[in-house]
Amino acid sequence: MSDKQKGLVPAVAAVLPHSRHQFCQAYYLRNLAEPLAEADAAFKGELRRIVRAHVGAVLRQEPRTASSPPGVLTVTGLFPSALDTPTVPAAHNPTPRGPRIGTEAAADEVITQLLRHTRYLLTLKGRPPFRLAGLETYARLQNVACVSLDRLAQRYEPRLAHLYQGLQAALSPFAASYHELQQGAVWLRDMAYILEPVAPLPMPGAQVAGQLRT
Repeated sequence: MSDKQKGLVPAVAAVLPHSRHQFCQAYYLRNLAEPLAEADAAFKGELRRIVRAHVGAVLRQEPRTASSPPGVLTVTGLFPSALDTPTVPAAHNPTPRGPRIGTEAAADEVITQLLRHTRYLLTLKGRPPFRLAGLETYARLQNVACVSLDRLAQRYEPRLAHLYQGLQAALSPFAASYHELQQGAVWLRDMAYILEPVAPLPMPGAQVAGQLRT
């Protein structure tokens, strides 16, 4: 593969006369992804603005109790690795559901980590053609809303309720646009598959172009 520098085409033909030559797939995909990447960037900017309008106040609140130093999972996951599960009498025999928030300190720790994670998600950057920050932000904020609802079922907490209700209100209007962008991302991956060279069954450029247009 090479880019479209004029000298490379005759050079490859002269030095490697029996080899098939394809222009660089990365350039094609970057050009093909440009409209989708622009739409995703606009989607991300508007999504971030609306989410901050709905939950900005609770995101800016400081934790009510001293929390442990944030670990790696503060950024990449929903809970810190140091969060302990409170001891429950054996007679209760609860169904395991991840970190519980039975005590005030444990509840504050879980909520603090959810708020930090939400703030982090609003700063995600994309790397087209395949990493689209708007799509990723929406999907992961949906996950935060689901986790918040699950924790509210264990114990009501006003900040957690504010976070869940705010995310639901902010994300709902974007659902249709999210699915449209997601379809675009599927098409882009299909294009990448079509453009990928297949050594055992090489196809001429015209055939590849026909599949791509289809």
